[in-house]
Amino acid sequence: MPVIGRCLSCVAVLLCTAAVRAQQTDLTTEIAEAEWTRRFDGALFERAAKSESVRVRVAAAVAAGRIKDPAAVGFLAGRLSDPKGTVRRSAMFALGQIADAAATEPLLAALGTLDRVDLPYALEALGKLLGALGKLKVQDVTPLRERLTHKDVHVREAAALALFRAGNPDAIPALFEALSKQGLSEPRWRMAYAIWKLAAKQRSDAEEKEKPGEAAQTLELKPEWRQTLQRGLLPSRTYVERVFSALALGALGSSADLYPLLQDKDARVVVAAVRGLQKPWTEERASAVRPLLGHEDALVREVALAHLAAGKEQARPLLLEAGKAVKNDARLRLPWLVALVEAGQGQLPPLQTEEEKWRIGGLRGTPPPGVPGDLKAAWAAAEVAEREHFPRARALEIYEALLQHEDWTVRSLAVKGFGARGSKEHAKQIVAAARKAKGTQEADVRVEAAKALAALEVNDPWLLEAAAADPDAPVRVAAREALTELKAADIPPAQVRPFRLRGLDTAGVLKRARELSGARLVLETSRGPITIVLHTHQAPAHCVNIATLVEQGFYDGLSWHRVVADFVIQGGCPRGDGWGRGGELLPDEIGTNPYVRGTVGMPKSTNDDGGCQIFITHLPTPQLDGRYTVYGQVTSGLAVVDAMRVGDKILKASLILPR
Repeated sequence: MPVIGRCLSCVAVLLCTAAVRAQQTDLTTEIAEAEWTRRFDGALFERAAKSESVRVRVAAAVAAGRIKDPAAVGFLAGRLSDPKGTVRRSAMFALGQIADAAATEPLLAALGTLDRVDLPYALEALGKLLGALGKLKVQDVTPLRERLTHKDVHVREAAALALFRAGNPDAIPALFEALSKQGLSEPRWRMAYAIWKLAAKQRSDAEEKEKPGEAAQTLELKPEWRQTLQRGLLPSRTYVERVFSALALGALGSSADLYPLLQDKDARVVVAAVRGLQKPWTEERASAVRPLLGHEDALVREVALAHLAAGKEQARPLLLEAGKAVKNDARLRLPWLVALVEAGQGQLPPLQTEEEKWRIGGLRGTPPPGVPGDLKAAWAAAEVAEREHFPRARALEIYEALLQHEDWTVRSLAVKGFGARGSKEHAKQIVAAARKAKGTQEADVRVEAAKALAALEVNDPWLLEAAAADPDAPVRVAAREALTELKAADIPPAQVRPFRLRGLDTAGVLKRARELSGARLVLETSRGPITIVLHTHQAPAHCVNIATLVEQGFYDGLSWHRVVADFVIQGGCPRGDGWGRGGELLPDEIGTNPYVRGTVGMPKSTNDDGGCQIFITHLPTPQLDGRYTVYGQVTSGLAVVDAMRVGDKILKASLILPR
């Protein structure tokens, strides 16, 4: 071929390749737009399914699950035969996100043909579906239980977590049998976790059904089962397995195995032992826990006090003795005072703050006169006013006063209170509060207003306006749900608005996410540095949002406002109280990455209302999988995460961009 001919051929190939890439990019953008606006377009998704690009086919499967439209079940079922495993596994996960009985059929049909790589995804999806559909009595866990004897360890572990998600305590014996055969060299925590969760559920269900004066009937802990869990308590075992084995023993009533752990060198294991001893509450158990009020670790002191408080009247002598230990601990003083009141203690030390006066006075039915001044006192007033024993007339007076508060969180609680304890005559005040709440930051007030109007059975015209035109999707959804509950004649169709984030459209967000691929977020904290790799492929909108805020210096100086032992640390709230969002409401980007130790997720109060905050898990938390967006993973600084306490600071946040 002449040189000129070869050159023209190369140009043609390059142009063709560029055209294909452009077409794929356009299709990916369309899919993302449909996902972020929660719109399932069958024609678009079928077009994506025929794409030669694996990336496009995966994006379509993931998006279908995030949209959660039952109409997508057929599309996803078709993806289970895709030649690429990443597409098949994404489709399985997505089916598990759609709480529709039809979604179980293709998964059950595929079980017999799946290999050890695909099978765990199908089991996870089935577990979620059976758990969600349990209320409809659509629950047969046999296919999950059968996989506990699979030759592959990963399949067995996936089956264990699937049984936890399905929520049927009848699976506990099978889980014990599988755990007893699991080698000590294998990660056993998933089975211990499933046993703990199902045993706790069984206890909770039994307590709801028990008659006054009768103890809840729970599963008898067989000696061989106990020995199996005892192996998980050995100091040589991982921290994760020790914690879940302790919690499982506690849920099954084996207090004798937990007492020695109260002296453990690892505070995290001590916390698990205290929680395991919580039910049933006895004076013997509480007496063993009480010395921990003087423990050097603040989280141990908190769970110890919570343990004593659960005893109510029986715990009064122990709570009085605890006064010496808590009087100089600012975080424990108020919970201790509340516990004393709930235990029937009449005489208390002088109340020091307005919050204490409102909370304690509210519990006694005699709150201070007037309107609470500071924010925490207002929250306390709203909380105690909602209690059934609190005089309704006084509660309504408090709500009316709180509706005038300058802080929107207080107004949100007042609106919620009117929905719980008010009547139809309060609808005008609720609507007025909703109209006063402007912008994304105050969307919670409008969401609570829609719920309150539905609870009071008032179909106010504002609901129709909000359902049709509110700028924030969670408000439109809440208003539509209220109208549906009220059986309104004219419910506007779901409104689709072009997606925008920090001034970027969908294409702009995806482009920025590609630029951030491989980026690391470094949080310099008062306890030391934490390095996080961002999952830009799984959660592009979340990663672009946090990167933009980091570049603006948004996080510098903010605190960690919530620390829950053996669970999470949470921070990055501009208000410092967990209510702040940073000006945006993010659509959930639920994906296949599980919550393991050090996973970074987005807090939220309802679907699609994440914002700017950060939570990091202390240990695996499968109960969060498929429910909260994962947008990063800690790569260094886990010891810093473990050491974090409420009030510690994010001194500076920065990005290390890929080269």
